[in-house]
Amino acid sequence: MNRNYIHRSMTSLTRSSEEYRSVSMRRSFNKRSSWGDDQRRKKKVGYDTCDHSDDRILQQDMPPALQRVEGSSKLLEESSYSLKHDPYSVPARKKLIDGARGILQGTSALLLCFDESEVRKIIRICRKVNDYVAVSEVIESMADLQQFVKDISPVLHDVTNDVNLRQQELTHQVHREILIRCLDSIKTIAPVLICSMKTSIELGTPIHVKDMLKPWPIETL
Repeated sequence: MNRNYIHRSMTSLTRSSEEYRSVSMRRSFNKRSSWGDDQRRKKKVGYDTCDHSDDRILQQDMPPALQRVEGSSKLLEESSYSLKHDPYSVPARKKLIDGARGILQGTSALLLCFDESEVRKIIRICRKVNDYVAVSEVIESMADLQQFVKDISPVLHDVTNDVNLRQQELTHQVHREILIRCLDSIKTIAPVLICSMKTSIELGTPIHVKDMLKPWPIETL
């Protein structure tokens, strides 16, 4: 009876061990498959961003970074397969190190490309605001003023919204505070500008907008 008990116990342990290895292999495969799918999704998002962007610098700089991430991903997959069969393989370990380093550097390059593109977009909107402000000095009628307000309002909304989102992402506290002060200034100066223009039209006196507005600190974006 003891022999039968031992036999059943050993059989149970053997089956449990085999089931554990089977489950572990399936989990490992699923992790690699999920990781590969995740990399393919990121690659697709990156190329879609390039295709739908009108930023030529982004279209030029992002593909090499995507290719580096893609190549590094393949190195990691190859090293994973090789180390599974030979945990002490020197070439496989080198691929693992190179792949991990390439993933980190490629991802950093991708983030930098996208971040610089966002800054360029904000700068374009700021320059558009400056162009509108320059027009304010030649407005001579209330009808022109109404059209000016109608045109500049959505642009001011865009620039304040984008800069506000930007300052929330910054980790440099000093730069954040500068942008916050500039946003507060714009919210204060914009109504003053409109009132001054209205008074200027009514009195027939010129308005010097440049004395009222200071340039945006673009370097802090």
